[in-house]
Amino acid sequence: AKYLSREWIRQHGYPGPYPLPGSQVAILDGASVDYTEHAVILDAHYQVGDPVAVIVYDGFVWQRPDFAVTYKPQCGNCDGISGGYPVDSSTARVYTIRIDKAGPASAGWFAPINFSGQLVFNNGPLPAGSHVVLDGVGELTAPNYSFAAPNVTSAGWGGTVRIWSTNAITDAKYLTGIDVIVASDQGQVHGPDPALSTRVQYGYWNGANINIDYIARSNDGHLFVRQGGNYQANLVTYGVGVSTAFPGSGTCNNVPVAASVLLGGTPQAWGTFFSSSATTSIDIKNGNAKTTNLALGVQAAAPIGTGYTLHLTVGTPPATCNGINIPVHSVDIPFDVQPPAPTATPDKFVIIQGYAIFRISRYDANDVWGYAISPLYESYDKIKFGLRPRLVPW
Repeated sequence: AKYLSREWIRQHGYPGPYPLPGSQVAILDGASVDYTEHAVILDAHYQVGDPVAVIVYDGFVWQRPDFAVTYKPQCGNCDGISGGYPVDSSTARVYTIRIDKAGPASAGWFAPINFSGQLVFNNGPLPAGSHVVLDGVGELTAPNYSFAAPNVTSAGWGGTVRIWSTNAITDAKYLTGIDVIVASDQGQVHGPDPALSTRVQYGYWNGANINIDYIARSNDGHLFVRQGGNYQANLVTYGVGVSTAFPGSGTCNNVPVAASVLLGGTPQAWGTFFSSSATTSIDIKNGNAKTTNLALGVQAAAPIGTGYTLHLTVGTPPATCNGINIPVHSVDIPFDVQPPAPTATPDKFVIIQGYAIFRISRYDANDVWGYAISPLYESYDKIKFGLRPRLVPW
């Protein structure tokens, strides 16, 4: 930023555009590099005592509002799986969902934020006759089970989700992981905080009919990767079944996971996007969650765009555990490819107060000091001196 503003000084002034008071102007973190008095004194011929026009902010640097999502069974430290079959609202599996402010105090919510969300059932569709009801919002419909949470203040937002089916299932078995995706109108997308939402699966089962099965899901709501960067994709399994079917430790170890890239459902060449391996492994533990993170080294020339899907398939090629075939389940994580990142994250901003005339009082190699000699103007047009007129750009 200092190098950039130094060049503006050499050009005898900031070229615009000129923000109005109240505007939020993004800034980048930077190193404390020398500003060089040569740019101010020798190149642009400014002197101590000269008036200069400046853009004024109030000294506070703010950060774009961030949020965290919590989604978990309402029963506390339970797993969302039941041996009983939920047939109505009173027997439904019940979950709580929260959207709360996150980040430092400087990332304040100065105005309400609008959120949109969806519940993605990995082993969908839900059985016929299923109902997904968000209290205060109403019935959520397939396939995305979308909902809106408008005008959320810094106090946060909460809701209760109830899931059941009115169609009786005699051979009761339905298991699925629930991926939660929440987006703000500030352009951020998050999944549930893994530290707070360790058990977000849903299902019911008849133990006599399940040897080894599991839920697969992810805490990643939406991945944003940049060309040349390194990232991770989160994958979680939760084992369900007859305890005697699992090995003595209760865990099926090193179950293979294969990754692929889809665009509109069409497979893409993995190597076009990522330099890292398209395979990894994960454990499946009966009655507990196990987590792995697939490394994603993004190619420098990966196609920039949106609408891509990272498709993670667990249990393929056909895998066995304790001599029993492990079912194949998959998880889809949406992702976008963006240009290479700048040297700092552009998520900070200042709020412009107006314009004023300052007089240069002193300078050194790193800073220029001055003091105001005019009122604070709301419009740049009000400034009549302190500008350097020029006919040529040097």
